[in-house]
Amino acid sequence: MYACRGDGTKRLHHGSQGLIELEYSGFAVDGRPDLGMIVYTPATPADIKRVLAFLKGLSGGAGAGRRAYDWRKQACERLFAAS
Repeated sequence: MYACRGDGTKRLHHGSQGLIELEYSGFAVDGRPDLGMIVYTPATPADIKRVLAFLKGLSGGAGAGRRAYDWRKQACERLFAAS
């Protein structure tokens, strides 16, 4: 059985972005005791900027990677607009 309940904070040290703090929540999947889901969200507006900078670095800034970065950026901005 996969224990995936609860919430908390993770602190990661990224080589170029520095300290990134993520809040997490764990959920069990109904009917599947072997599965769980953990959702991570940046803890502060500064952490959001660090995560977006990291994602931009992954995309390479061109073509399909750029479109994927734009989609992720928009999703993060919508998610944290109310924060």
